[in-house]
Amino acid sequence: MRGIAMAQGAPTGFSLGGSLTVVLLGAAAGLAAGLIYVASTKLAGNRMWWARLLFGLVLLTIALRGLRPLDALKLGLFLPLFLAYGVVFDRLWARRSPAVPTQSETVHAT
Repeated sequence: MRGIAMAQGAPTGFSLGGSLTVVLLGAAAGLAAGLIYVASTKLAGNRMWWARLLFGLVLLTIALRGLRPLDALKLGLFLPLFLAYGVVFDRLWARRSPAVPTQSETVHAT
């Protein structure tokens, strides 16, 4: 954030209120991303690639809206972070949640 402000000639500074705002907005964004991920997996069912694609597209739409006015500097700084966040979130969620049984596993279990 400081780098963007410096690159655009805006005054930079530090405040407890500003830092707390960033932390709280980050927590809210994380909660929203979790809800979006759960919704996308419910909509896509066992087709995880579709769920991941839907999750990524929704997050990208939200991120691009938040980066307005859009310029090359913001895209260059935030899109790699956006991509890394989505991949790490997906991998951590996959580790934490139990595997969904496939059709053949369900048939053999009965």
